[in-house]
Amino acid sequence: MIVTFLQSAPIQTILVHKLTNILSNKLQTHVEIRSVNFAFFNNVILNGVYIEDLNKDTLLYAGNIKASIRRLPLFGRNLSLGRIQLSDGEFNLRIDTAATNIQRVVWKLSPPDRVKDTTSNKPVFPIMNIHSLELNNFAFSMYRDEQDSIDRSPHSMNFRDLSVDSIYLRANKIHVKNDTLFFNAEKLCLKEKSGYRIHSLTADCYIVPGKDVRLNNAEIIDDFSHVKMDYFGMTYNEGDDFKDFVNKVTLTGDFKDSQVSFKSIGYFAAALQNLDITANINGMVTGPVANLKSNDLYVKGFNNTILSGRFSMTGLPEINETIIYADLKQLRTQPRDFFTAMHEITGDEMYSLENFLSNVEQVDFKGSFTGLYNDFVANGTLTSNLGLLNLDVLFKTDLKSKGIEFSGKVSTPQFDAGTLLKTNLIGHTSFNLMTKGQVPKNSNPNLFGEGVISELMFYDYKYENIKLSGTVREN
Repeated sequence: MIVTFLQSAPIQTILVHKLTNILSNKLQTHVEIRSVNFAFFNNVILNGVYIEDLNKDTLLYAGNIKASIRRLPLFGRNLSLGRIQLSDGEFNLRIDTAATNIQRVVWKLSPPDRVKDTTSNKPVFPIMNIHSLELNNFAFSMYRDEQDSIDRSPHSMNFRDLSVDSIYLRANKIHVKNDTLFFNAEKLCLKEKSGYRIHSLTADCYIVPGKDVRLNNAEIIDDFSHVKMDYFGMTYNEGDDFKDFVNKVTLTGDFKDSQVSFKSIGYFAAALQNLDITANINGMVTGPVANLKSNDLYVKGFNNTILSGRFSMTGLPEINETIIYADLKQLRTQPRDFFTAMHEITGDEMYSLENFLSNVEQVDFKGSFTGLYNDFVANGTLTSNLGLLNLDVLFKTDLKSKGIEFSGKVSTPQFDAGTLLKTNLIGHTSFNLMTKGQVPKNSNPNLFGEGVISELMFYDYKYENIKLSGTVREN
């Protein structure tokens, strides 16, 4: 009887009018609802819902809202909903130095100067609980009302001016308290105007707008990457840090068997977007993009390259200015993987060096790298099918002119120099040399060595304790 009464058109018209008046007066802003339909006693369907913020801009529009209401905040500050579904709509967040547009509207329900935490004297915001939430075909924008002098690529994320559409969200256990949002995301899909697309995100989420984002047990699939993390955190200062994301937003990610592409990272650091490099990552990474660190990282990429150890990278996204420090427990690679990486970074081939190293198979290195990717010191032990080398060598690459230059100290207890140099005249050797040389981009290498060759097989005859100061050239 009551349900039939509430479903009649005249009664619904009256209810819409009353409801919009109550909400408009309570929120002190313009509210419209095209139609309302009640089913049973606590279920409501709203069509054409429009809420303005206090600046008369669209805060929320939803073509359709279905909700089961458990408790309204009319005589207290708690709102409890069962299941809520929103479709065909948009939500627009505007942030200035004082507050967000949604905070200003929410304050009309429970003004922060009236409701205080008696222990800290801080404003307390209304508490909201939602059993489950589904968004379908929704859009979201976030705009910060402040100057931004950074020149941004249209294909990178601008966290001062976000615009997201094609949103589908299925979430449960939603709780809002003191401007903090908790929820379990069963699935989230979206596309940002930069072109970045998330096909699926699942996580337990904790969000403080303008301050902190935390995801536990997260799995993210986008166009290029499949990321799994026990924990992901993003901390920043409201109103400032997102203007300079790469330097000021601190990231923490505990990666578990994640396939990470530089093309995905490039949406957040545009200089990396054209690098077609994907790696499997395990371990904790912390810091802003410009100063990333890991105390125990395992990376596997290309065909057969493995890196594990401590790393830091300072200077991203400008790869040519990034200082890399790596304390490697293990680096296992093949020359082909190295040349593929260098080609992706520089756009150039290294044919003469490839030919020079064509007899080198798997390489294992344990030690440290310090410097730029094209100007660094390698200090450690390198083992290959040719033998063992102890290195303390500076490497410089200038592929557009000189190729690769190196200088430093090299020693070995036994090394197959003849196979490296592609000659039968020389066999195994042991030496302790100060060396320098050059491997030009498209010509044969030049090598200079000075020191002692403790043993050298030459024409099948062993020579010992040779003092050397000379140059090797391949004509």
